Amino acid sequence: AAVRVIVSRMRRERFIRATILTERLQ
Repeated sequence: AAVRVIVSRMRRERFIRATILTERLQ
């Protein structure tokens, strides 16, 4: 169960970073 929580956090961080990068490029 702990592994799933870590994976979900990693995915969320990557998604947030991707959105920030796209916003900066625009």
